[in-house]
Amino acid sequence: MQYKLIATDLDDTLLRSDCTISPRSKAAIERAVDKGVHFVVATGRMYVSTKQFLDQLPINMPVIVYNGALILDHHTGETIYHKPVPMALAMEILDIAAELGVYAHVYVGNQYFMPEHCVQSERYKGQTTTEGTPVHMDLRKFLKTDPTKVLLIMPPDKVEELRPILKEKYKGILNVVVSKPDYLEFLNIEAGKENALRFLAEKYAVDPGEIVAFGDSFNDVGMLQYAGLGVAVSNSFPVVQENADRICPSNDEDGVAQTLEELFQ
Repeated sequence: MQYKLIATDLDDTLLRSDCTISPRSKAAIERAVDKGVHFVVATGRMYVSTKQFLDQLPINMPVIVYNGALILDHHTGETIYHKPVPMALAMEILDIAAELGVYAHVYVGNQYFMPEHCVQSERYKGQTTTEGTPVHMDLRKFLKTDPTKVLLIMPPDKVEELRPILKEKYKGILNVVVSKPDYLEFLNIEAGKENALRFLAEKYAVDPGEIVAFGDSFNDVGMLQYAGLGVAVSNSFPVVQENADRICPSNDEDGVAQTLEELFQ
């Protein structure tokens, strides 16, 4: 099979554990792009925390951010595709967060807003190297625009407890995904990495069978299933590996690069 499009997640997939892209990975991607292959980054990150990595890569396609809720042209900043969370549903999620006593962020444009600085906000900042804006008030009173994403941060065991309950509650209404063990994210039902990737594939006349996609977490499963070749890194969750066509070495072993070297010699 001659693959025409590469799509990859960033955190824990292309990025090593120290949040860097290895020279080997850069070289493997450059080699594929030089052969005329489309290269797409598909991440749960917001654009401002993604740009630092895009600037290191031979980007020849729009970038998928916010887990597929937003597609941007990296070179012009133009919004190509945006599927925000309807306001009424965003408020409902914030009500649930308040009832549970868990921490919430809302994302509008290229900013995220939080009620206050705390342990969770500092941890999030450290993981994403992005700083949010504290509003010092209830986000339910602050929010005036449909947000691109609503994120709840809680202990991993709480995420595992609530994920199936809330997925069932919002089945067909919202896309409920886990990007990290302690992140439960709520997106427009038309968002999701697989839907955004499908949009780009159709736009650039690429058949799903001509796509190879890489991922590690629950939010990557749909993308791996959509692609002709779905590859899970060995450090991924078991359910992700079960839904992949192939398992490659871990993010710290340049698993993405090793696979691309094999496919695009």
